[in-house]
Amino acid sequence: MVLPILLTMGGLVFYPLLSTAWDSLHRVNPMQAGTPFVGISNYTRVFSDVEVGQAWLNTFKYVVIAVFAETVLGVLAASLINQLKSGRQ
Repeated sequence: MVLPILLTMGGLVFYPLLSTAWDSLHRVNPMQAGTPFVGISNYTRVFSDVEVGQAWLNTFKYVVIAVFAETVLGVLAASLINQLKSGRQ
């Protein structure tokens, strides 16, 4: 019973993870044959780009606002439902 789970996990999690890690160390262009090895230059280029930092900041702000709003709306909805249910008794 463990083997099917391991094969499924390998196919759905580990292979894509390792493939992405491998591709991140190469210059991948689907329009050209071959992928030259570039090492960590892709990472240095990404982490030194100002626009990427701004994108991370925007994403963080969006997540904080969305989680706060969804939590407040969820608590309000639950409170309203609880009041409606207790009013019927």
